[in-house]
Parts: sequence; C-alpha cells; structure tokens
Amino acid sequence: MSAIEHRVIRIPLPLHLIRGIDRLIQAGTGGYATRAEFIVDAIEERLIELTVPAASVDPEPSSGNQSDTPVALATLPPQVSALDGPAPWDNGRINYSPSVFVIAQEELTGTPEGKGLFGLHNRDYPSLWALAELAAMTIDGAIEVETYYERILRLAWDQGRRLLDLESRIGRKCTALFPTNTEKRKSAEAGFRAFAVGDFRVRSDGAIVTFGPLFEWYVASLVHGKSGRLCIATTAVGRELLEALSGLDVIEPHRGAGVFLAHLDAYAPGDFAGFAEVLSAIGREGATRDDVMKHFEKQWPDWSPNEISTNSAGYVARAREWGLVEPKQTNGLYRLTEFGFNSLPNGRTNK
Repeated sequence: MSAIEHRVIRIPLPLHLIRGIDRLIQAGTGGYATRAEFIVDAIEERLIELTVPAASVDPEPSSGNQSDTPVALATLPPQVSALDGPAPWDNGRINYSPSVFVIAQEELTGTPEGKGLFGLHNRDYPSLWALAELAAMTIDGAIEVETYYERILRLAWDQGRRLLDLESRIGRKCTALFPTNTEKRKSAEAGFRAFAVGDFRVRSDGAIVTFGPLFEWYVASLVHGKSGRLCIATTAVGRELLEALSGLDVIEPHRGAGVFLAHLDAYAPGDFAGFAEVLSAIGREGATRDDVMKHFEKQWPDWSPNEISTNSAGYVARAREWGLVEPKQTNGLYRLTEFGFNSLPNGRTNK
C-alpha cells in the first residue's frame, strides 16, 4: 500500500519506559498487543498535540469525496432516554431542560461542510456536554457566539478537572478532548473549540461556512442577532437529541447509541459514513489497525496518510465509545461487539 509505508528504525528508550509499556500490555490496558502499537499511538498523539492550532483551521472547505447517499446501518436498538441508577458525582451526567430555546428554521445561518469529522474528534460525549451547556445558556434566546466560546471554554476547564479526579478514582480515561494541560492552554483550548464544539469562517463572498460536531450534526446553528452580530443557539433537532440522551454520562460504552446513530444517519451522513466504514473494515472476522487504515484509504483515496491514520483511529475510538467495537483488541485485532455485529451495513464486510 503506497500511502502507508513502514520502516524499521532503532531508537534507544529508557528502561523504565520499556517496563512501563510492558506492564500495560500484560494488563491489557488500552488493548495494545505489542510495544510497536503503543509507541506508534504515542507518537501520533504527540504529533497531533503539537499541530492542533494548524489542523483546526481549514482555509477553504473541500468538496470532499463522500457520497451524498446516507449509509444505513442494518439494525439500531430502540431509543433510550434517561439513564438510571446513582453514580459518584454523577459522572458528568448530561441533563436536559424542557424550556430549551431553539432557533427557527428560517433563521438558521451558516452552511455546514457536510463532511466526516476529523479524527481529533475522538469522543462524542464532550460535544453532547457542550450542547447541553449551550442549551442552558440560551434559555432566554441566542447569545453571541464569541460569548458562548468564552463561557464553554471556561466550563470545559472546570469539567476537565472534575473528570481528572474521576479518572484517578475509577482508572479509566474520561478526559479525552477536554482541556486539562495548563502548560499548553492555548493549544488545549483551540483543540476543544475546533474538535469538540466546532467553529465557523466567513468567506470572501460573505458566505458563512461552519464545521465541527455541533454544526455538522445540525444540533446548533448560528443566527444573525438584532445587533448584527453572529449569535448561537440550539436547533429543534438538537433539542430532540438532548431530550433523548438526557442522563448520558462520560462512562463508556454509552447507552442511547441507537438514537445517536439514527440522528447522524438523518442529519450528518458524512459523519455517519465513518461509523459504517469502521464496522465494514472490522467485519465479522476482526481487523488489525493496518487493515482499518487500508479500508479507509480505499473509501477516501484523496486523504493524506496522516488523515487516514488520524481519522480511522478517531472513528474506532468513537465506535468503542458507543459500544460498537470491543474496548480492547484481541490478539492484535479490533473486534465488533454483538451490537456492532447487528449494526453491520447489509452485505458489507471486510472479508
């Protein structure tokens, strides 16, 4: 495969790091089967972290090569609303208020790019949390979009600190996408704004293009305020999604996967396609990381090697988040859960 080459290099590593990697592999933490898998992931995350501000700005929307025809998953479980049972601190539980203000359809401003989400969006919980916070901020009407960004970033730092505490207590990753590194504050905030919330740009012809989860999912939209400034609030379908997922928390896998995937199928087919292709790539026999990347390269041949690697990893992580893919690899293979098997696109498999 020309786009994804491998070369063997020799790099001396401190013994304590090697032993730490081996302990994680033996414990099955993270689903890594070999040192190489762990090291490749670590390097990719570091490269991404150092290039977030650049990656978060796309000067012009690309036409993309995704089909306009939505890819339908075979089976979706019934809609689930509130989650039941007590939880410590509430595990970041998302709540819904029936008094949510929504933007009238005729007032929606901005055109989503209609593409899948870049792989740095590797969890959906932070975006749904940000949507719930937006709804709480706009009960009386839309607010200026920059005011929302200022408030949500401040709240995201607070939420990140709470989730760090939760991580230390339960030993599971909870802070993905949330800003937690105060030494790299600007980079952390840029990543959360672009990949957890979404952003916009005004083209030279005055057209407004939006991108990122809240806009691509049609759960939030920009609107021209009375002052002439751009404002933001939830949409009617955003309110419906919040109501359906009210009670969802940070613990994976989430309940309510069926209603979330059905929403993407209906309103964000470009994003939904990534889930369908992950399931097709893994199939009934399982697949290695390279298998999944090769599958993604065939579906999106215009993507760069970095996009293939990052985007495929992002959709695998999200598929795990919603219980479609097993949380750990088995013998170096990703495996589908029973829900994932039932959700395989009809007639599509990696074999």
